[in-house]
Amino acid sequence: MIVDKHGHDKPVAPEIPEVQEPEVENPLEPDEGEAYEGNPMSEIFRATQEILQGIKRDPNDPNSEPLFRTIKLNYGQLTRITHNKFNTETALAFPAAFIHLINVRWLVQASRIGEGRGELRICYVLNRLNIEDDEHQTEGFEVFQLINNAINANKAKYPIFTERLQLTYWDQVENFDDGLQQYWITYEVWFKDY
Repeated sequence: MIVDKHGHDKPVAPEIPEVQEPEVENPLEPDEGEAYEGNPMSEIFRATQEILQGIKRDPNDPNSEPLFRTIKLNYGQLTRITHNKFNTETALAFPAAFIHLINVRWLVQASRIGEGRGELRICYVLNRLNIEDDEHQTEGFEVFQLINNAINANKAKYPIFTERLQLTYWDQVENFDDGLQQYWITYEVWFKDY
């Protein structure tokens, strides 16, 4: 028989492991890599709107006022203002930007379910009346550069733009009939709805 040499008669208490509180996850914010259902068109619009709101009238002055006074989803309001005898639209402040999604389509391959493609069009409208002055006649080009630089600098911050957001077209103003210069920028956008 084996006898304990130290003569400990006390029972040894079992070690109780420390209980850790489980982390509570916010159900509205899924983990990285976790699939969740989203609305890609809304996310594209909101991300583009936020980027455009950050563009300053004077890019060298962070305290400068925003370049665009109106940034809206394009549902034809500008056309109704400029081409309707009886304008029933509310007032719009210019310069303005209108965001438009066109040719939105979803892929049909089995391995691509939930993936889509489309075109993001940004119509920016300037309202300078002296556009033939040498110092202002290229303002549309300069605003295009501001918009494109802002989108390229900020697109990595928005998950909706991680697939693809690539410049494809820029269209110059065609006339000055209504005292407004209307330019179009088109981007190819790829997205997932999960």
